[in-house]
Amino acid sequence: MQVEWGHLPPPPSGATENDIKRRRILQSLVQSEKAYINSLGILEHDYRQQLLRQPVVEKSYVDRIFGKVTPIYSLHKLFEIALGKYRNFF
Repeated sequence: MQVEWGHLPPPPSGATENDIKRRRILQSLVQSEKAYINSLGILEHDYRQQLLRQPVVEKSYVDRIFGKVTPIYSLHKLFEIALGKYRNFF
């Protein structure tokens, strides 16, 4: 499931200064998370998967170098989805 954030919707009428600060913090978190997920995706798809397809490096070396990338990438994709559920609350 792809979560598309772009920008948060406008704040609800009556939003306090603290509400607006919270929204900015959330937007910053979302932008950082998207950049991190993008970087993990590059490691996973452009490097790890490519090295596994080509017999340039032994699989054991690829697993040793990129061993935790796949589960970390999966975890952060789930976190992105969870953040998406709270998008309209702020």
